[in-house]
Amino acid sequence: MTTSPEIAAKLKGQMARESRALVSNCPSFGAKIVATVLEDPSLYAQWQESLRIMSGRILKMRQALVEGLQKHGTPGNWSHITRQIGMFSFTGLTKEECTLLKNDHHIYMTQNGRISLAGLNTGNLDRFVKAVDTVVRQTRSESSRL
Repeated sequence: MTTSPEIAAKLKGQMARESRALVSNCPSFGAKIVATVLEDPSLYAQWQESLRIMSGRILKMRQALVEGLQKHGTPGNWSHITRQIGMFSFTGLTKEECTLLKNDHHIYMTQNGRISLAGLNTGNLDRFVKAVDTVVRQTRSESSRL
C-alpha cells in the first residue's frame, strides 16, 4: 500500500481499530432476523419444520454411522454414538487414530475424536466408515501386539 514506514504504521493501527470494532461488537442484524422469525407465525412454523428436518437428518446419520461400522465389523463398541445428542459426536477414536485419518485419508476432526455429524451425508458416509475401519484395525491390532 505504501513504501513509507510511518504511513504503514498508521495504516496498521487504523486497520487494527476497524477490525476490533467489527469483531468485538455484535451486529444487530442477526437479532433483527431472529425477532422477525419469532414474531411471524408463518416464519416461526417454517423455522420449526427446518429444525425438525435437520435434527432428523443428524439422527439418521448417527444411526447410519453406527450401522456402517458394525457392518464392516470395525473393532469396538460404537453404540455410544447413537446415545449422544446434538450436532457433534465423540467417536471414541484416539489421538493417534485421528491423526492417521487426517494424514492418510484427509478426514479432519478434533484430536479427541469429536466429529461434526452435520458434515456427514449419504455421499460421504461410506468413505468415512471405511477410513475409520481401516485406521481402527491398524492401530488396535498394533497395540494388541505390544
